[in-house]
Amino acid sequence: MSREMLQECLTALHLCVNLRSFSWTDSSMLGENDAAFVAHLDVLQQLSIVDLTVKISAGISPVVWTKLIQMKKLRAFSLSSSQCTTLDGLSSWAERSSRTMASLEFSVISEIDRYPKCTSSRRHQTCQGLT
Repeated sequence: MSREMLQECLTALHLCVNLRSFSWTDSSMLGENDAAFVAHLDVLQQLSIVDLTVKISAGISPVVWTKLIQMKKLRAFSLSSSQCTTLDGLSSWAERSSRTMASLEFSVISEIDRYPKCTSSRRHQTCQGLT
């Protein structure tokens, strides 16, 4: 993400004072967009979001995980990745979040599930698995 695009996104996010839900999807290499995601999380913490969905294909870096477990007052959290990584501090974070958390989801998806299954013929093309 370019510096200009990051700044534009963060400026727009600051204006969303009633935002309660946020989703981050990242298909880059592990750690490539950590600074951008952490900057977004800083703003989201100020906005007091209650629902956070994170889909990261390359796994979650320790830098991002450390920032995520500092989020407070989440009612719903979902983390989906094609890479299973160690989530240090998960138990203590879950204990701190137990008063507000109503939905918690962790999933590891197959790399093959990230791409639609397409078949093609001269007359038509069909794809399955698009979301």
